[in-house]
Amino acid sequence: MSLNLLPEPPPGAGWKDLDATLKECIARFSHPQDPLAAWKASFDEWIDAVRSFHEAEDRHIYQNDQPDEMTWRFHRFLLHSLIGRGEHLALQLLSLPGAEAEKMKQLEFVDSFLTDLRLTVETWHKVGAEDRPNPLASYL
Repeated sequence: MSLNLLPEPPPGAGWKDLDATLKECIARFSHPQDPLAAWKASFDEWIDAVRSFHEAEDRHIYQNDQPDEMTWRFHRFLLHSLIGRGEHLALQLLSLPGAEAEKMKQLEFVDSFLTDLRLTVETWHKVGAEDRPNPLASYL
């Protein structure tokens, strides 16, 4: 199976980025008194990306008898990218002014998705496996 997805962005990717930016701006414009409005638009975009990832994961990992090295590396790359974006959303949320109770509720949602993504990394990519020596040990 060849994923060959990294060399070039798909056609129209710039419009999708613009669409996400517009959603955030419209949320700010529509709800100027709600500091969470733009953040929620970004959060919704991230959740859509996580759902799309899980759909692709089902096709390329679960329904594939023997995924190749490219598939596994791309899977790991996407997981870590989604985790990084989720942590960025959490940091943004914590820095916003506003009701702490609402921010903590939203943070629980972010953390639930992050936990799921991290468990997927641990399940499929065996982070920190103890049975292998550290390949960087001679450099540390």
